[in-house]
Amino acid sequence: MHATEYPPAGPGDRLLSWAHRGFALLAAVVALVALAGWMAGVSELTRFLQDRPALSVMTAAVMLVGVVAAVVAPFRAPAVWLPGLVEGAAGVAIVACHALDLTPASGIPPAFWSSPFTGMLFVLSGAAAGAIGAGRIATGQALAMAVLSFALLFGFGHLMPDSQIYAHLPGTGVSIPTVVGFVGLAMSTLLACRHGGIVAALSSQGAAGRPGFRLLVAGTGCTLAAAYFVLDGYRQGRLDAESALVVAIWCGLVTLVGTLWGLAVAVNRAESARVAADAEHARTRRTIEASITHDLRSPLHTATLAANLLARQVEDPRARASVERLQHSHRRLDRMLRSMLDDLTAGHGGLPTFRMAPFGMRALVQEVVAENAAVLGDRMTVHGDADGWWDRDALFRVLENLLLNARKYGGPDARIDCDILPAAPPQQPDVRVRVANTGPLIPEVEWETIFAAFARGHAADAGGRAGWGVGLAFCRLVATAHRGSLRVLRSDSTQTVFELVLPVDARGEGAHG
Repeated sequence: MHATEYPPAGPGDRLLSWAHRGFALLAAVVALVALAGWMAGVSELTRFLQDRPALSVMTAAVMLVGVVAAVVAPFRAPAVWLPGLVEGAAGVAIVACHALDLTPASGIPPAFWSSPFTGMLFVLSGAAAGAIGAGRIATGQALAMAVLSFALLFGFGHLMPDSQIYAHLPGTGVSIPTVVGFVGLAMSTLLACRHGGIVAALSSQGAAGRPGFRLLVAGTGCTLAAAYFVLDGYRQGRLDAESALVVAIWCGLVTLVGTLWGLAVAVNRAESARVAADAEHARTRRTIEASITHDLRSPLHTATLAANLLARQVEDPRARASVERLQHSHRRLDRMLRSMLDDLTAGHGGLPTFRMAPFGMRALVQEVVAENAAVLGDRMTVHGDADGWWDRDALFRVLENLLLNARKYGGPDARIDCDILPAAPPQQPDVRVRVANTGPLIPEVEWETIFAAFARGHAADAGGRAGWGVGLAFCRLVATAHRGSLRVLRSDSTQTVFELVLPVDARGEGAHG
């Protein structure tokens, strides 16, 4: 079975890898030393202290399985979770035998049995290693943290064997070697996934990782120091039991609040730095895109001059028609590049530069239809006309977007009507252009949202139609910059109508020219 280890988390990965294997080795050494003590009859090797419980043969055997589970957990292979499953199953069997009082009938000497609390730790440890082996990193690390917490609690009890808390601890029968072994298993399992979870966060060199690790170490140190002084004061009679408990709780709360406060500040700074970096990256990208787009216009300008020169020299009708198509393509390409520059300008938070000139709206609509004759020519009807001062290229894009959207989202054979209503002061001081088609209606709740950048309506998503959701956003931007507006006038079972409202002369205050 070929296995590949998870990718490293960063520069400190080698140290963490050694720690992962080192803690597993610690647990293995504890188990093997205990087994050697049972075989040689040396009780000190099984209990470390004469008056304390011994690490049983069963615990040593299952712990070795746990070592294997912790070591293989970070490898990507189909069955790396199996050792953890075996360890957890052994823990379940131990707990079940104690609960059902089956240990006397098993024929195994009582001294060889693991305690029910040891079995519980095996269940948690096996589940942790199995979860990490199966890719459930967060779940596995949470379970490993639970094993570490219980092991430390039992270990603290051994430090105070004469205290009442040690007498009432459920794991009083858990030996010191067992505690050490489970600490090794838990730490090894925690460090198995150095690329994810809490270990990756604390070991990273990021803006939140470094302060997070320091806060964790500082908070743990303060808690242990406070516990020592409270315990010492209680032993020397300076504090009664209730006062010691209150002071201990108060110290814990102060440490917790201080740690969370510091972590919140660190995370906020990291988030602010990330947002600033993203904004700078976006600005740099837009600048490069604008530079490339702008530079493309130079060779296009040269090609346009050459095409114009050819047009004056060519006399053959067929060749002249080809040159005219070339000139037409150059003009369209130039308009597209200018549109890209306008979009990039808008992306910077600004507005395109408009060049106001007088022209007729009907002629512009007919130009849009002519350039898109393959899809619009046989479906369009245009009524009315109006003259005004506007930006011709910008409104060309607006009308092209509206007409092509009507073609794209309308019925397969639906007509597209474009009505141009001239200004008629004072009742109608502005020019209105209405584009209507029949097809799927636009829900009223989307009448505004479809004009947001990168937003797509329900009809577009449901029909699987391609698009970026930027066309209508740019159209509204152009309309607003002309001191006009663009909206959905209505959308029902009969028609969907978009209305573009423009002042007759957009050169006035507020226009960009």
